[in-house]
Amino acid sequence: MKLIKIKRKDLLSKEERIQQAFYLQKIRAEQRGIEFLFLFEDWIRWWEDNLGPDWLYKRGIKSGQFVMARDNDAGPYDSWNVECITVNENHRRRAYSGRVGNRKLTAEQAIEIYRSNDIKAAIARKYGICNKQVKEIKTGRQWGTITKHSDKKE
Repeated sequence: MKLIKIKRKDLLSKEERIQQAFYLQKIRAEQRGIEFLFLFEDWIRWWEDNLGPDWLYKRGIKSGQFVMARDNDAGPYDSWNVECITVNENHRRRAYSGRVGNRKLTAEQAIEIYRSNDIKAAIARKYGICNKQVKEIKTGRQWGTITKHSDKKE
């Protein structure tokens, strides 16, 4: 199966959306160097067992939606190594384990970036990251659990 190249999800049938969700998760795992061992039918059954028949509309990356989280954010995506939790809980766990955003950074460095008044390009060069990641840290999309209570001024 190939990904269906279409911009508007509402134009896809439910079956096409399910296929697309499966292949996107599989491709993104592979891009991150993580084994994805679920077969299509087993993946659907896992979601149905955890979230019920309307699982497709409950899973996602927005606040309050559910994700397939690996045990300690390690190992493959396989039924024995994943659990269904909210995206918020997954972010909390990753933040406390130091596995948020670019793993090149420590929590202390993320706070320094968040507090910095330098231009994005200078910050990015200093920490060996891209401008977009600096923006993501400053807006709280990355490392937000760590930085949200951090005052911008030292």
